[in-house]
Amino acid sequence: MAKNEQKEHGGLVFELENLALGARRIRYEVLAGIFQEQGIPFSAVQYSRYCLGRPDDYLPGLVEKVGYTAAPATMVAERLRGESLSRLMQKDCALDANLKAWLDDAKAHSMPIAAVTCLPQEAATSITKRLAFETWGIRVLYSTDTQSFRSPAAWLSAAQVLARHPTHCLALVTSASWARAALAASFKGIAIPDEFTEFENFAGMNYILSSLQELKADATFKKLGL
Repeated sequence: MAKNEQKEHGGLVFELENLALGARRIRYEVLAGIFQEQGIPFSAVQYSRYCLGRPDDYLPGLVEKVGYTAAPATMVAERLRGESLSRLMQKDCALDANLKAWLDDAKAHSMPIAAVTCLPQEAATSITKRLAFETWGIRVLYSTDTQSFRSPAAWLSAAQVLARHPTHCLALVTSASWARAALAASFKGIAIPDEFTEFENFAGMNYILSSLQELKADATFKKLGL
């Protein structure tokens, strides 16, 4: 590398709703509240076991299993999505403080940043505006299908949007399926599982953390060659 040539920094990609906003906890609370209206207890362990896919896929069997009869599964799914989205859009739904520190360091390193989301585009746009994503120049990649980011192709597209080679990109993810997809796309990866995904297998990730607070972003970027 020539003396006057500057190294191009890598890119950073993170989950919007689950990492930045804690959406799984919100969805669990909404679903538990719906079941509780009929006096049916529903634990976080049950949510982890049955509810990490698409509501339209898991709710038909789940409502039958728990004995919920107040509404069909399709209506429960619609209500779950609507009430969860409403809570995510409330002003008190704030950006994770540890993630914010990482975004600050990424910006200081001139790293391009993207957030991936399965929220409806209009809602995600409203949320990212409220969270001032323009502060970090964050680009938002949308897909209303949660299966999309389980495919390496989606992560390759994210690298392309950031104009970086996938091997020079870092994914911050909370679920094993998204982690595997990012790794298959040649991303470096940090898993930050939540209470609902901590049992999953995150083999292959560079780090598995309980919180981003465990690592300093600046030092981690350097260690990973970003």
